[in-house]
Formats: sequence, C-alpha cells, structure tokens
Amino acid sequence: LTLFLLLIFSNGICSALLWHIVEKPWKRLKVTNVPEVDAIVVLSGGGINFSSNSLEIIEWNDPDRFNAGLSLFNKGKSSKLIFTGGVNPLNRDSIPEGEIYKLEAIRLGIPKDNIYVSNKVSNTLEEAIEVKNFIKNNFNILKPKILLVTSAYHMKRAENVFNKKDIIVSPYPVDFNSVTLNIDFFKNPLNWTPNSKYLNSS
Repeated sequence: LTLFLLLIFSNGICSALLWHIVEKPWKRLKVTNVPEVDAIVVLSGGGINFSSNSLEIIEWNDPDRFNAGLSLFNKGKSSKLIFTGGVNPLNRDSIPEGEIYKLEAIRLGIPKDNIYVSNKVSNTLEEAIEVKNFIKNNFNILKPKILLVTSAYHMKRAENVFNKKDIIVSPYPVDFNSVTLNIDFFKNPLNWTPNSKYLNSS
C-alpha cells in the first residue's frame, strides 16, 4: 500500500489533477475585466523570504499576489491598496510581510498615501477581521466592496471567511499551479514517471 501511494502521488498526472481540483473553479482574470471597488486587499503568504529582521536582504519566493495588487491599483480599480501584516505565528516580532510590500510598492512608484498595512495577523480569519475594522475605522464604510487577491488554491476559503465578516468580495485569484491538461500533456512519458518534484507538488 505504501509503495502504491508513493508511486501514485509522485506521478505528474496525479499531481496535475489534484491541482485542478484544488484550484477549481477559478480562472486567470484580466485586470480590465474586474470591477472598481472600495479597496484592493492583498493577503500575505509566501511572497517574501528573509532570514532576519533586516530589510537589507530580501528574496522573493513568489511575487504574484504583490504584482497583482499593483496592477489592479495602476488600472484604477481602487485608490486604496491594503496589504495585510502577515507574520509567522511562532515569531510575531518579525517584520510584517505587508510592511515589506509597502516599501517595495513605494519604490515602484505607488503613492505612499494610497498604501495601507493592517495590524499583525497570522491567519486568514485575523486578516478578515483586521481588514473589516481598518476600513470601517478609517473610511467609515460598513459593508466594503473589495478585490481580494490571493492564491487560487486559497481563494475559496478566503472568500468564505471575508464574506462572513460582511465584506463583499470580488475574487482575483493568482499564483496558479495547475497546468493545461491537453493530449500533449498525457502523451509525454515524463509525466507518467515517478518524480520527487511531482510528489512534493501532490
């Protein structure tokens, strides 16, 4: 049974099907096809890697969420760009990811007066609570409409959490991991061969 499970989950076909299930029903969206909202909210998570509380050395793991937030702002979808202040729950004294996003956004020409960072948060529920309170307290909007930017696999749960906090969500999923399942993909023998990369992906 162990060998069987290992062979199945290290298979590229299995990995690809799993990602399609997790990311369903989200599709990549064009920035021009989404509505204008009260705020663009970019969730923290996995975007930046730095080994200390210093901003001198920063490496990007995956800038998709950050880049999408800037693209939406530059297309005029909202004048308010909110980054959540994500921190590792085991090290809440670390620099919030949102603060680093803000610095990078300013360096790329986004006006600092239009960028906001929530209080420190460690999970999606805390993000929803902080965003709701921030918008209510600073802009006096009781039921805000937002563009929610997060990874496709995380979007369904994030949308549900934010909706429960009386926030109207227009999803903007990014960071897709699924591949196109066409005949060429299935005909490629490498996708049927056990591989540690596919096991990790599964």
